[in-house]
Amino acid sequence: MKSVLLVDDHSIVHKGLKTIISDMLGYNDVDEVESCSALMAALNKKEYTHLILDMMLPDGHCLEVLPNIWNLYSGLIIAIFSQQTPGPYLGFLENYGVKKYITKSSPHQFVVRGITDFLNDGKCKIYDGPSNETPFDNLSQRELEVLHYLLLGLKPREIQNRLAVSPQTVFTHTQRIYKKTNTDNIIDLKQLAGAWGI
Repeated sequence: MKSVLLVDDHSIVHKGLKTIISDMLGYNDVDEVESCSALMAALNKKEYTHLILDMMLPDGHCLEVLPNIWNLYSGLIIAIFSQQTPGPYLGFLENYGVKKYITKSSPHQFVVRGITDFLNDGKCKIYDGPSNETPFDNLSQRELEVLHYLLLGLKPREIQNRLAVSPQTVFTHTQRIYKKTNTDNIIDLKQLAGAWGI
């Protein structure tokens, strides 16, 4: 029996996904939550086979919760359903067991096919949409984590505390991000990220 957990803070999105999964594909054990904290609580209460997760939630980013999910629920089959450009994140996501990445802007039939492939035990290519290269594609996993917090507006000390690293590490990764993205400061970086849907 497949048991699916949908995680998205927009009710229209998870209701639509639930309709596809239940009415079109015939899977009836589908639950919905809207935050990282509710996600972890749901996983603690019930054993799910599949998880469909948005990248950005009101209380966090999937970059923050996926390592914990991978450590605690390694058998869980995971898909990302997000508006964000997938390119920079695909390597990180694959490291934590993500089997499928579907963009919310995809045509309906593409979404249905992606979810169908995913629910067939996740034996699918992680992403088969258009592969537009972005200036963020060469960032390392740690640089992506630092980038995430920089874009949220966190100060270096706050990033240091969140990631449990030294101030020098935060500084070094920040400088590498600027260099790799050809930006000079946080304002330029935010503008570039916005332009690429990061």
